[in-house]
Amino acid sequence: MIFRATAEDMPEGAEIHWYVDGEDVGTGESYTVEDPTDDYTVQAKVLDKDGNVVKESAVQKVKVKNGFFDRLIAFFADLIEKILGKAIIDFLSSVC
Repeated sequence: MIFRATAEDMPEGAEIHWYVDGEDVGTGESYTVEDPTDDYTVQAKVLDKDGNVVKESAVQKVKVKNGFFDRLIAFFADLIEKILGKAIIDFLSSVC
């Protein structure tokens, strides 16, 4: 997942910091969470050059479906998408 944040009228030297489960994980206008294995929360905060919080977003709660059946369903969904995608491309190629 990619999270994005913008802030208007940021004080000079201020940065957007990203917090995952309350821990500062970096700065920037976007943050990417790759391959999560458990539920987590994400929040963006604008910190001034002294580290004080100027603005903050609401906490976003993300539920990760990582059980056996969730992974099994995702596997078959991906497989069907690849098969149907190829079938659609083959069909369009044969028609055109």
